[in-house]
Amino acid sequence: MNRKSEIGKEKLKKYVSTNIRTTMIAALAAFEEKYSELWGNGVDNLTEEQQREYDIWQETRSKILDIGNNNIRHALNELDCYDVYFNGYNEYKVINRHKG
Repeated sequence: MNRKSEIGKEKLKKYVSTNIRTTMIAALAAFEEKYSELWGNGVDNLTEEQQREYDIWQETRSKILDIGNNNIRHALNELDCYDVYFNGYNEYKVINRHKG
């Protein structure tokens, strides 16, 4: 793989990683915006029910982030199977090295 392909691949990896991460975080934020009152967001002393909801949310949030981070790793590993050339503004040429 030549230097131009390495640069293109790194740019694409950063782009893919950033977009997947942004999607995860935005989805979590949207959920928190609508439902955080269930776990007493902004309240100092939580009720038992609010604490239970908060614990459930934290476990769920952690699972969502773990799944998203695993998907980022898988996507980045998959890109290693390709030669990638950056042709300009958000334009890539991707070639499967193992095809055929």
